[in-house]
Amino acid sequence: MAVMATYSGSDRQQQLEAGARKEGELRWYSASLVEAASAPIAAAFMQKYPFVKVEAIQLDGAAMLSRYRDEANAGQHTADVLEAPYLAISGLDKLGLLQPFSSPLTKDLPPQLYAGDHAFIGDQQVPLGVATNTKIIPDGIAPRSYDDLLKRDLKGKLSTQDTSQAVRFTGAMALIKGEDFVRRLGGQNVVMSNQSADAVVASVASGEVAVTFPASLWTARRPDLKNAPVRWIPLDPVPVDVGYAAIARSAPHPYAALLFLDFLLSQSGQEQYAKAGSGPVRQGAGTQSGSPSFKPFYPDQQVSGDYDATYAQWSKLHHDVFRKR
Repeated sequence: MAVMATYSGSDRQQQLEAGARKEGELRWYSASLVEAASAPIAAAFMQKYPFVKVEAIQLDGAAMLSRYRDEANAGQHTADVLEAPYLAISGLDKLGLLQPFSSPLTKDLPPQLYAGDHAFIGDQQVPLGVATNTKIIPDGIAPRSYDDLLKRDLKGKLSTQDTSQAVRFTGAMALIKGEDFVRRLGGQNVVMSNQSADAVVASVASGEVAVTFPASLWTARRPDLKNAPVRWIPLDPVPVDVGYAAIARSAPHPYAALLFLDFLLSQSGQEQYAKAGSGPVRQGAGTQSGSPSFKPFYPDQQVSGDYDATYAQWSKLHHDVFRKR
């Protein structure tokens, strides 16, 4: 497995296809919803490589870390490819459960998204900004910067969510503006919702919520919101939530796993992510080509020490400042 994972010979593609044909299947643990994202991506891969059957299993990051760790400890190696947020994928890497790999496709992707030990790579990204209801929030008071969130006219009109994505956004604000800024923002009487980020953006469209953060660019561009009074506003720099892909160190179908990972990073795979409502990391793929220009900020990549401890600090800050109301 290790030899093939880093093989770069001219016959690499031929060898992968030949090996995958013999294996005939692979299992993909993904944090993405199966029906909305994983299933269409798996179907596109199987259309290109009909000799490999893909089984997609949806697990959130914490569940994936726990399940695969327990499986590995029991000697039950069933997963081939893993896709999860940084907290889970880096945790699996620390446990030595990921296989370092190389692919000719990584050279076209942002280098900061490829782990230093080459054990995982960002394969999808979600730019996070602010969503406003244009009927409630006129241009004059709409936030255009982080400091604008402190405007007196926005007090009592802001909402956030009780989600890991919102925690990372709070962490990004703490890194960009400092923790004192986040605490001052809490003075704006920000409401924390138990709903998903997508559901809160829908509430912005209906007028139930005036302003929410974070809001995904791709959610604000959903077809059903095309004529809704929703505006997505980037705050410079724009925090980007990243999903990371990796190969299980003891993958039972290593050739199929490498072939599938290549597909996820390819133009075709990246366009499938775009169609599924997520963001490609490959420049020019799908919705990326029509995106507004902004400077990306990857909060996960800014942590030099213990990421678990830092994330816990972000989570505490988020829940201390933005209490549920």
